[in-house]
Amino acid sequence: MATINEVRAEFRRVSGRDDLSTALIDGYLNKGQRYLDQLTQYQKAPTRLQSSLVAGQIYTVFSARMRVIHEVWIAQSGEQKWQLGKMSSVLYRETYPKPPSSMDTGSPLHYTPDSLNYFNASGDFQYYPGAYSDSFTKNGILIGPPADQAYEVEVLGRFFSPVISDSQSSWWLEQQSDLVLLAAMRMLETEYRNTQGTRDWDLSLAAMLKAVQDDDVEEDSVTINLMEG
Repeated sequence: MATINEVRAEFRRVSGRDDLSTALIDGYLNKGQRYLDQLTQYQKAPTRLQSSLVAGQIYTVFSARMRVIHEVWIAQSGEQKWQLGKMSSVLYRETYPKPPSSMDTGSPLHYTPDSLNYFNASGDFQYYPGAYSDSFTKNGILIGPPADQAYEVEVLGRFFSPVISDSQSSWWLEQQSDLVLLAAMRMLETEYRNTQGTRDWDLSLAAMLKAVQDDDVEEDSVTINLMEG
């Protein structure tokens, strides 16, 4: 395991770019980490996000780090939770066509994934004040019917890793710092418009990522064998 300062120093050594500031190096490291997130579905990726609903609310907002929603669960505080059914945005609008203030409240049953920002920009769902951010820095889900009381919401899925900094680490930095370095170097090569150099880094990344993914496959195999045995 390497510290962020050690990875920064190694980036300067490998790239030969002693002129780069810490902020610029961190930019390459985070671009590389995001590339790793997109290349893999590693098991240790952040997979759970928790939020809450208040009575009458029909949406909950998350960070734009959210990539893919697999499941949404909901529960009253301390009570047994249940899974919400997924709807397309079209079906959701057909099922819940009125403003929340005009709809009957109840226990939430459905959700639709939504950027929220998109609908704000396009003029749809304008009657959900507070759900939108024109900065396009948030994603979220719309829930129906409007909550009849306070609920806890749990979203299972895949999320981009947190931004690496002096005060924030990540699974990639803690467990696979060599991969973060390689991916960052790959991003530097793309700025040089060095096609061959970019391919060389991609080949190195592919070989090392295969080892990480092989570990995940082996772990899955052990779990399945135990269940079947």
